Amino acid sequence: VSLALLGFNVAVITHGDAIRGYGLGMLTALLTLGLLWRLVERPSVLNTLIALASAVVSVHAVFFNAVILLGVCAGGTAVALRRRQWNTIRLIAIVGSVSALSLLPYIAVFQSRKAWNFMIQFPISLEWIWARFVATSGLSGPLTHWFWIGLALLGVLAVLAANRRGAPGSPGKPAEVGLFCGVALVTAVSAYLLFVLRLAYPMQPWYFLVLMALVASCLDGALLAVPRLRITVTVVAIAAMTLAIGPVWKSVHVRKTNLDVIAAKLTQSSEKGDVIIVTPWFIGITFDRYYHGAAEWFTIPPMSSHKVHRWDQLKDAMTSADAMKPVLSRIETALQSGHRVWLVGSVIIPAEGQGPPVIAPATAAPWGFREEPYYRAWATQVGYVMSRDGLSRHTILMPSAGLVSHYEGLPLGMVQGRPPADGRAAANVVAPR
Repeated sequence: VSLALLGFNVAVITHGDAIRGYGLGMLTALLTLGLLWRLVERPSVLNTLIALASAVVSVHAVFFNAVILLGVCAGGTAVALRRRQWNTIRLIAIVGSVSALSLLPYIAVFQSRKAWNFMIQFPISLEWIWARFVATSGLSGPLTHWFWIGLALLGVLAVLAANRRGAPGSPGKPAEVGLFCGVALVTAVSAYLLFVLRLAYPMQPWYFLVLMALVASCLDGALLAVPRLRITVTVVAIAAMTLAIGPVWKSVHVRKTNLDVIAAKLTQSSEKGDVIIVTPWFIGITFDRYYHGAAEWFTIPPMSSHKVHRWDQLKDAMTSADAMKPVLSRIETALQSGHRVWLVGSVIIPAEGQGPPVIAPATAAPWGFREEPYYRAWATQVGYVMSRDGLSRHTILMPSAGLVSHYEGLPLGMVQGRPPADGRAAANVVAPR
């Protein structure tokens, strides 16, 4: 089952192998699941230390794994309680508590996040989470979420049937494996829902990866508890894989970004004195990795660091009366001296005769810290200066990169500045966003 649900999963293939914590989080969560079961079967100091090491790495790879670990520990505790192995329960408690304590150094980070966290938070609900799960699983086919739900319900029923009163439960029997996996599954899913409701972030597909990995692996153990289900489960798994072949094949041929191609072009073509504008601002993280040219570059709004998502600096820009002034000044200087302004992304051109918009700081604006009004105003300010001081606009045709992910598939444009002696100006030199 796990091979069908994970191996033929577009979200896992697309986002699980990215250079981020989610892929490592999946691997360490599954490793911890297996090592904790080994601790339950063969309690010892060595097995405790090995499981603990994996659990600590897991919760540090991605914070979601803290609630996943809670579910895994609950599963192990359920089996140990059934066996009345009190020492095993103490060992499991050590693994869980030490892993939790290892996160204490992040308290200062969590506290500082309060200064800007409200800018990201979104009023989500269980209905919203369900819709995002359907969208994420649906990347592998329109019916995929029903495979997940159907198999999960079947797994829970199998565990209940195998562990009813009087059922055999000697160590290592499928019933106990099912109990471990069933309790881990139910506890982890419940804790995860509470976690993301509290987090209140607009959910992206990669938010589900670790949970999907745990659920799929737990279903293997839960369904094992009733051998009569093997043929049914095999047929369902084959059906899920068959329906996912097309979407999976397409996904492995989609580039995650074209910024490497754009950056290579700009490194070759831009000159000192030119200005590069990268928009939106978070695209600057990828651009910073690939661009090594002579021209200055800025994001909308400007950021002093492009190593991580700097929501604190975005907040500072939104509370500033003139956040774009240094960028607009550099664009104006470049174009009026005959240099070029390169645009990675798009901006907004104001209507003929309309001046650049002025937007109040977030502390005094009726819309508060909503990003969209500010981004539109900043992008329009850039578009106004480009249309006022530029002579001509050129769309730069790039070598074909094939299909590119919508997250980072951007156009490249260029506005040619006017020589100092030429007073002409061009209008609408950048396509509207």
